[in-house]
Amino acid sequence: MAIKFRYSIPNRHILLIEFFTLYLLLPAIYVIFDLDTLIKEIFQNRWILLYHLHKVILLQIIFLYTLLVYAWKIKNYHYFKFNNFLNHWFYIKIIFKRLMLITVILFIYTYYFYPNFLFQAIKLNKFYVIILVLFFYPLISVIQQEFIYRIFFYERYNGFFSNKKEFYLTNSFLFMFVHIIYQNWFALFATFIGNFLFLSTFFRTKSFYFIFIEHSFYGLSIFFVGLGNFFYQTHTLKIF
Repeated sequence: MAIKFRYSIPNRHILLIEFFTLYLLLPAIYVIFDLDTLIKEIFQNRWILLYHLHKVILLQIIFLYTLLVYAWKIKNYHYFKFNNFLNHWFYIKIIFKRLMLITVILFIYTYYFYPNFLFQAIKLNKFYVIILVLFFYPLISVIQQEFIYRIFFYERYNGFFSNKKEFYLTNSFLFMFVHIIYQNWFALFATFIGNFLFLSTFFRTKSFYFIFIEHSFYGLSIFFVGLGNFFYQTHTLKIF
């Protein structure tokens, strides 16, 4: 199935409202009204676990909405066919080559700029915590992000774009923008660059499984190298 960009857009105004709400308005509201602090004040005394999980919970709500719209309006399940995954099995080599290179870059970056963070996740966390991260991060974060920002985004809004370059830049900016909730430059830079890799994999394989695998590996690499707190705790837009 060749991926093409559509030019006719049904219900354009509705789609525009949905587009700006999901990908711009909601992240902006979270930061502008400092919802992280507000939620922490509400739950820190009694249900502190809800505070630590609130970003994940919000992600699930958005994921549920996009999933329902996809099942109701779009109904294109080609990306989830296992045969499609098997037909592009060779691409796993490209993913692992990228992973090794990126892991080395992350290690060097951490070693020089955040030496105290290096392998912090392994040093500080117990074995069962590491196992939980390995298991739950892909299941409660990566699946949702890749569906919302790759599959749903393309199928729902590709009619807004006349070519792949526009799509790449817009999608990468929006994927970066949602990470403004962590308020640090590393998260923004890493997600903007990483998104180009995810899109490259998406367009070349047309398979959800490959983008899921690639995103999971990169996220876990960041976690184990020691930079995971940039994607968990709220900071103040600092990179060094």
